[in-house]
Amino acid sequence: MKTYDPEQWVRRDHYRWYRGLGFPYLGITAQVDVSELLRARQETGEPLFAGMLHRIMDAANRVPALRQRIRVEDGRDVVVEHEIVHPGFTVSGSEGLFNFAMTDFTADRPAFCEAVAAASHEKRDATSLTPFEGQRDDLIFCSCLPWVDFTHVTHPVELQRLDSVPRIAWGRIVRQGSGEDTRAHCAVNIQAHHAVVDGAHVGSFFEHLTGVSGQTS
Repeated sequence: MKTYDPEQWVRRDHYRWYRGLGFPYLGITAQVDVSELLRARQETGEPLFAGMLHRIMDAANRVPALRQRIRVEDGRDVVVEHEIVHPGFTVSGSEGLFNFAMTDFTADRPAFCEAVAAASHEKRDATSLTPFEGQRDDLIFCSCLPWVDFTHVTHPVELQRLDSVPRIAWGRIVRQGSGEDTRAHCAVNIQAHHAVVDGAHVGSFFEHLTGVSGQTS
């Protein structure tokens, strides 16, 4: 795991500025072509949620800034860069509630999808919420809003405590056309701490994501 001293970092001035803001989070939403996701579902039965989660985590892990987290050690900031980050994701629960689950990310898509299904099943009947905030920072918090083709999302963050874990959400898949000509897109939103993540990093995330899923629009 790499570490950076913010006072000696190339982005020292940017870090200082955004680290001192009351709401230091950058949020961007883009429409992403997910036609390939639907084809994979038809050909292999791949679950839509797990398949999209794998594509998102694969893209995020390719951007070093999205693996960087701010920690306070001995009263001083240090930025750590994880070799790999994993998804903490929402699952439907009982009584109309939801819960959080987690699994390790792996490049093996079928194996990952199976692990997501197992982790989701384990939490599905739980009524007590078990958040990951403050427990570990090698995660990305992921949510799906399959009911809404949204234009933007603002994620809840506890502002009284340092939190540099990115949040990613995606919305309802919208289909166009029919048969072999069917195309599909959905909104993908990312929110990240601007002290370590800039617009260019978010742009790189979407480039990697669309390199797998299609093109942004």
